[in-house]
Amino acid sequence: AVEVLNPDGHRHPDVAGQARVTVSLIVMTYVAGSLEGVSTSSVEAEHGLATFHRLALLRSVPIRLIASAPGLAADSSSLVPVEAGPIDPNATTLDCGRQHVIAGHEATCIIAFHDHFGNPAGSRPEDVEVWIVESNGRRIDVL
Repeated sequence: AVEVLNPDGHRHPDVAGQARVTVSLIVMTYVAGSLEGVSTSSVEAEHGLATFHRLALLRSVPIRLIASAPGLAADSSSLVPVEAGPIDPNATTLDCGRQHVIAGHEATCIIAFHDHFGNPAGSRPEDVEVWIVESNGRRIDVL
């Protein structure tokens, strides 16, 4: 829910005869190096709250909120970041550049961590544990 406030910082009440405030949520994306709005969802505020039901943001992109009402200038929020979720081991990939890693030979592998929706998932090194399991079940710690 988004709280709609008056200029004095209090929640905007519904008053008979006043136009309702509409809040639009705009999903932004990078197009040719600049941010553009690509998707908009709007709801009317009730008792100073605008609630977006069944809203699912599956990509880690910024959003912007815009409040508007007939006869008044619209007001826009700054960009609000939508962060990736936690690392999902099932969405994480390992690429060693070839089909097999040969014993005694060096291998460089790239691990791409993603969240459940495929967004690149950043994390701190202490949040990640990576190991290789040999065919005999012995675990080799990598990170």
